[in-house]
Amino acid sequence: MKTAIDSLGWTAEFRIPFSQLRFARDSVQTWGMQVWRQENRVNELSMWSFWGKTETGGPSRFGHIEGLRAGRSSRRVELLPYVVGRALLLKPGDPADPFYRRHSTDARAGADLKYLLTSNVTLDATFNPDFGQVEVDRRW
Repeated sequence: MKTAIDSLGWTAEFRIPFSQLRFARDSVQTWGMQVWRQENRVNELSMWSFWGKTETGGPSRFGHIEGLRAGRSSRRVELLPYVVGRALLLKPGDPADPFYRRHSTDARAGADLKYLLTSNVTLDATFNPDFGQVEVDRRW
């Protein structure tokens, strides 16, 4: 995200990779878009595309961005492999005990898969999950 203040006011620029969006792969796109800005300091709500307080809104009232050329996505598959390892030094015990181990180690491997079946359907699969990733983790 990039912000700036100039003679025309405050602006913000957001970049969202096309690879993270799901849309039809037509050569020229028309997308619906709605932007709200609420400034509590002056009790102001600004929006584009505007509709009045007594009117109902929703996607049918959104503005349109026409002539967008998104191109074809070359990434239909994302694979994120992982390896988890652990080593423990255990408490001293009886060396004569055949089940006593001074050290304990283990390792696990797995992968997360994201496969774009169609422009509207994505397969998300996990092989041998590590349960360490949450929804807010960044996807590469």
